Amino acid sequence: MSLTTSHPGYPIILGVMASGDLVTLTNAEMGSMNMSVGDVVAVRVQLQPMYVFRGAHLEDGARTRFAGFKVHFEHLEEWADPGQRIVSWIVGSNGTQFEMGEASNLECEAFGGKLKVTYTTSQQLGTTKAVIERLASIEFDSTEPTEVSALSQSVSVPLQYLLTFSCGLPVHPTSFSVRLEGVGRQVGSVWLPTWIEMGFRGWHAPTGAKPPVILRLPLIAIRDRFEEIIRSWDSLYQEQERAMVLLFAISLGLDLYVDSRFLFAVQAVELYHRKRWPTGVVPKSAHKKRVKAIVDLLSEQTTKKWVKDKLAYSNEPTLRERLDRMVEHAGPEVNRVLRSNFSKIAADTRNYLTHYTPRLKDKAAEGEDLYDLGLEVIALLEFCLLRDLGFDSSTSLQLSSQTPVFRSLLHRRGQSSPVITAAGNNEPSGAAGPDEGMPDVPGSDLSDEG
Repeated sequence: MSLTTSHPGYPIILGVMASGDLVTLTNAEMGSMNMSVGDVVAVRVQLQPMYVFRGAHLEDGARTRFAGFKVHFEHLEEWADPGQRIVSWIVGSNGTQFEMGEASNLECEAFGGKLKVTYTTSQQLGTTKAVIERLASIEFDSTEPTEVSALSQSVSVPLQYLLTFSCGLPVHPTSFSVRLEGVGRQVGSVWLPTWIEMGFRGWHAPTGAKPPVILRLPLIAIRDRFEEIIRSWDSLYQEQERAMVLLFAISLGLDLYVDSRFLFAVQAVELYHRKRWPTGVVPKSAHKKRVKAIVDLLSEQTTKKWVKDKLAYSNEPTLRERLDRMVEHAGPEVNRVLRSNFSKIAADTRNYLTHYTPRLKDKAAEGEDLYDLGLEVIALLEFCLLRDLGFDSSTSLQLSSQTPVFRSLLHRRGQSSPVITAAGNNEPSGAAGPDEGMPDVPGSDLSDEG
């Protein structure tokens, strides 16, 4: 017998796993219930928790404040150590010598705490063969104890976006552990924290994609600017969170129809532009005076209100103007992957897909061309993000040229990828000056309408 209940669930469940590990479930909803009636009555209830914490009983459940976390992402080793990180050798009668390059830990202040890239080694020793592999992980120590939802949203998510952006492929977490202040053990002069493994509803399984061969921003390329890049990305995320959510919903493999994918990308660039250049077509004061001058010409109150409401967002740039401004910001090299009338066709296509105005049907992209146009919009926004991180236009093209989006666009334009001129793996050969790449732009509370 199987049935589904309407039980409200349990905010906190403390239990013990078959392995003997303590476990805490939080915000567990009741799923289906199976009951077997025979010699023994057995009831099986399915629980669907929001969070699972393995290794501790947390009396405060999801409201527990943690001192930090440790996370591993797919393709993290390729990003953090793209050189010789795996060594395999045959053990002979005379012994064998090998060398593995050094990989020192990195740390910086960002995201409201201390971020660290740490390395460990894994060894598999046999009688005739041995393998040693260097593994990487990311640790974060929060300045103040913080709930896991806030740690995820303000630290783990932007890190996932950064790695997806850097690798040019979807990157999902493969493990996530949290720690409590003062919980651990002292081994000599080293304090070893107790890590509590965690899972959450909606956890996206790794894609299983092959590791990227050439990355946009491998750690080796930004090691000398590690803190600058990480802190710049932190600032970008705080300013452009809504645009990034849309961009990386596409990049992380959200299953969308081609037209929805294009509209997501366009909405992302509109949000980016509003935050990046919030002043409007003319200064707010000038626009306010202009609207007032028009409204004052009218006498009937209902008409005055209607006109005022219609003009409220008339200071907003058109989509075509926004795209033109972003192309200018990205620099001349972005035109390698954009069609000559990019801004006009993108605007006509967005307007047609939004309003289905018959006169725009023949001007709008469709089918495979619509997919390509969506890639161009994504490429433009990614170019702008590189410029905001301080890279000049030429370097931005070099860094992006081997990612799937750019390679596809260059191929469709009949162009080859630029030669990678820097040493190592895509190491940037130049960066914009402080005023060229990252101008200080204040935030904005402008409405999203218009």
